[in-house]
Order: sequence, then C-alpha cells, then structure tokens
Amino acid sequence: MAPSIPSATANLSYPLFCVDFDEEDSRYLLVGGGGGESKSGVKNKITLLDASSKTELSELTSIELSSGEDSVSSLVTARSFDASAATVFAGINSSTADQEAGNNEHFRTFKVAYPPLKAASAPDEKGAKLGGTIEELSRKSWFRPADAKIKETYQRIVRISSPRGQSRRLIVLATGLAPSGELLCLLYGPDGVRERARLSLGKGIEAGGVDVINKNGDGEPIACYCTEREVSIFNPAEKQRPSENPLVVYVQPHPDFWGNPQDRPSFRSLRFLKPHLLLLLANYPGKKAAEILVLCCSEEGKLGNIIARKRLHTGCKATALDVSILDNSAQTQSQFVIAVGDKNGTVAVYTLDWKASSGISNLKKFPLLRASNASAVGSLVFSNFRLPDTSTTDAKAALPQHLKLASVGIVGTVTVHTLPLTPVPPRSRTPRYVLSAPGQGPQQVFSVVFSLVVVLLGAVLLQAFLEIRGGSPEYLEAKKWLSPAWQERIARPYVMENVMPDISAPSDEAPATPVLSHLLGKAEEKGVEEKEHAVLISVPHEGGDVEADVHAVEHVEGKRGRKWEDLGHKEREWWEKKLRDGGMWAENEVETVLKSVFFGEVAGLVGQVVGGL
Repeated sequence: MAPSIPSATANLSYPLFCVDFDEEDSRYLLVGGGGGESKSGVKNKITLLDASSKTELSELTSIELSSGEDSVSSLVTARSFDASAATVFAGINSSTADQEAGNNEHFRTFKVAYPPLKAASAPDEKGAKLGGTIEELSRKSWFRPADAKIKETYQRIVRISSPRGQSRRLIVLATGLAPSGELLCLLYGPDGVRERARLSLGKGIEAGGVDVINKNGDGEPIACYCTEREVSIFNPAEKQRPSENPLVVYVQPHPDFWGNPQDRPSFRSLRFLKPHLLLLLANYPGKKAAEILVLCCSEEGKLGNIIARKRLHTGCKATALDVSILDNSAQTQSQFVIAVGDKNGTVAVYTLDWKASSGISNLKKFPLLRASNASAVGSLVFSNFRLPDTSTTDAKAALPQHLKLASVGIVGTVTVHTLPLTPVPPRSRTPRYVLSAPGQGPQQVFSVVFSLVVVLLGAVLLQAFLEIRGGSPEYLEAKKWLSPAWQERIARPYVMENVMPDISAPSDEAPATPVLSHLLGKAEEKGVEEKEHAVLISVPHEGGDVEADVHAVEHVEGKRGRKWEDLGHKEREWWEKKLRDGGMWAENEVETVLKSVFFGEVAGLVGQVVGGL
C-alpha cells in the first residue's frame, strides 16, 4: 500500500514555465509564464500563490507584464538584504524590435511584498488574502548581442547561491537558443547586482543545466554546468576568471565498437549534492529512457567517477530536475531528496543517503507522483527545509515537518505535493529529518502485520479442513467445531498408512554376501599363506542346521568328506535345498562353486563317510 501524498492544484489562465518557493517561507510560491509577444490575448504574468494549505492553492497577487515582450522564461527568489521584502530575478526578453536593435533587456528584477497570512489553527487551513504587491525594479542586458539573423537568444536558466555566511550572493545565468552559448556570473549584494565574470561555451554549445553551491556550507560559492556530453566545474573567485579555470570533470563515454554513437545519452540537467558530489540527469535518444547518475569529483583535477546510477521508469523522457538536501545540524549526515519531472506529467522521487564517514548509500525510489494530466512538467522545485529551532519552547517547533514540491506545466497547471518528513532518531531532542523511503512508516507496518494475519488464518483453516477430512492428525481438534450432524456427513477418521518398509524386520532374501562365498574366500586366503585349505559342510545332528568350516585339505579329503562330483543325484538335491534354506548359497550362484566344497556326513541319511570320525 503506497502512502497517500497530499497535493494541491491550481489552474491559471496562462502557460507556466518557471516556479520557485520563497527561500525562507514555503507558504509563498511564485510562478511565471505567459503567451509571449503575440496577439493571442494570453497574458504574460508573474503570480504569487498561497501554498499554506496541503490541499488548496489560492492566488494572492500578480503582475501583468507587457504583451509586446516575451513571456517569463526563468525566475528565482531571494530575500532582500533589508529583509523587508523578497526579490525576484526573472528572464524576460524584450520585444523583437528591441532585440533587432541589439538591446535585449532580458534580466528583470522585481520586488515582492508578501501579504501576511493567518496562522493556521488546523494543518489544512488556508491563510487569508490581505494584500501584497509585485513591482518591477529594474531591467538590464547582460548577454552579448547575438550576430544571428534571427534573434532567439533568451535567459533560459538563473540560479543563485545560498545566503549562508555570505555578504554577497552569486547569480549564474545561462543562455538558450544562442549561436554561441554563454554563462554569466553576477554578484548580488546590498548595493545591487554587478558582473563578476563571463564564460563562453563555444559555437553551437549551450548549458543544459547549471547549479551553484557554497564550499563547506558557508564558504565561497562554486558553480557547475553540463553540456550535451560534458560536465564542468568553475570557481568564480575574485582573483581568477571563470574563463581561465573551467575544469571538465566528466565526459560521456563513447559506445564500444559494436555500439551506435547515436545511442549515447545526453545530459539534461545537474545539481550539486556536495562540493565534490554531483547529480546528473541524462536522457537516452528517442523515448528509450532516462537515468540519474552520481558523479564523484577528484580534488586533484582529474576526471570524476560515476559511483551510482539509476534508470528511471520505462518511457520516461526527463524534462526537469531538483534536489533538496536534508542535513543534520553538524552536516555530517544527509539525505538527498531527488525529483525528476517527465513529458508524461509525472514526477519520480528518489532518496539517497550520505555519511561523511562512508559516502553515499541506499538510492531508493519513492511512489510516483502525478503533477499534470495534460502536459509535460516544465519546471519543478523543492521548498527550502530548515531544521526547527529546538532551543525554543514554542509548540510549533514540535509540529510534524514537511517538504513541499511544486511543479508547473505549459497548460497553466501548478501542483504542490506535501511530503512528510520523519525525525531520526524519533525521540531525540535534536533529530535530523528524512523522507521515509518506500517500505517504511506506519502504513507499511500495518500492511505487513495484516499480511501475516491473513497467512496465519489461512494456515489454520487449511489445517482444520485436513483434520475434518482425515488428512492430518488432530492438533486443533477441528471436528469438535462441527455439530454431530455435520460430523457424520463430512468428518473422516484419520488413518496413518505405513507406507515405509520396516527395515528392521528380517528378510527372506539371501544376504548380500552368502556364508559359503565368504568361507571359500577365507579358504583361498589360508591356502596362500599356509598349505591348501578347503570348506567342509556337514549336518552332525539329524534335523539340525548345516555347519561349515575351513580345514586343511589333507585332513578332509577321503576321510571326513566327499567332493560335489562324488555325490549322487538325490544327495545333490538335498544339499542344494539345505544350503539355500540355511542362507549359505544364493539362488544366483552357479553350481560350479560347489565343486570346490567337501560335504561331510548327514546324520540319518548317508551314514559313516569317513571311518574313525
């Protein structure tokens, strides 16, 4: 039984291309998109949504942008340095006329004043709409003007570093549909945004994915990007230009001699897990499949190694990727929650554990989530999870914790799934929180217990049926469960059939090694060691048993016994029967064996054979 994941969905009146949570308060969600520069009547907008409810999304406020410009292609939120509002950095192309004139002010800055939300008295209660505004602050062109005839370059990606421990934050922009791909590094601080560095990727090459992370949690930021076949890391340090130090850490290997070069997967996106660990998302050609890979980068500047990989569900063509890092307070143990959106409108969620002492382990799949029924997942993002403050006595710190996952589609659908987090250890005052993997949690325990009860009940019923029908000994005394009338109708007594032979019972068959054969062998051995010996058989007493022993030939021949050929016909028949009855001669033994045997007197039958005995 898969756990039930609560979700909230809203349908807006314009296509959605980008989404982001407020980095400090996951109740606020921003989405952007539009119909672009067209006469379709579809507006270009940025909308602020109330995501405080697990089952419902509501619109708080929005800003309608010019219909003479392009739609919102990318956005990211950051809290203002004075903490009075939030700042949104968005990618919006200028009009076609401005682009033709070489002036594409694609980098837009907006200020968002959040409306206060009512404190929810119940987990699913929605906050109240009490105002809120979105206003444009500035616009600027950072990319180099394209020299192509048709100007199609746009700001496809925008990423920003974490605010922890930094007075300035790094913003990385990446082009889309540019003749020559470009990455731009900006520094965002209290005095605004300024250019830090620029990296040219080359003609016909563009970044499929970009990410930023702070070294050691709160150190200087480093950035990574992937092209179709390569993954690189660069460090936009103050004294070193990114164009001088991009380090290729992985190259998609060529297939073997028999493989088709066209079957090589291409990288779609990537995310930092740790400064030395990267998560890669790759698509195979056509609709074959997609996979996620974990790349461990060498600190010595060598190519990294793939240390884990996971093929996604069949028919998955990945379109979006995001990762949430659930750390403990000391950052020595983490769980990475991975979300991959596809063209079928579903989201695959995986968990990956990491320890500083042993590295990564336990790449597990979470139940598949449905994001949109009508379109591909265009973008998705996790909310920022922060460990609750355990130093306060506020009851809110003890409430269940959740991780939110928002996704948008081109048909205007935005969906927010609320994923429950579990404290580990459960009763610790300073636990870390993890997303329970499939096969864990109370619901799974209930399923296991229920299954065991069903199996046990089935075994009891089967045993009872066998006892009633006489097929098993009566351990349960199930016949007593029936009325006397039903006992007469269907009950049968249990009779144990002795189907195994009694190996201890004496057998009428001759032993495997008859006595006569044994004595002949013994006589032969003595004849080799000493002088010649022979077997003498006699019946000393009338009605007695046959006796046999080994004697020297000189003591037997002509005195105490006669050879087989010297016996008459009647005597031979009598001796044969006597030997068989005594178990000394087997049925399958030939008569020639008896020619080397001496036969003594038989009391009451042959008289004295050898005088003097």
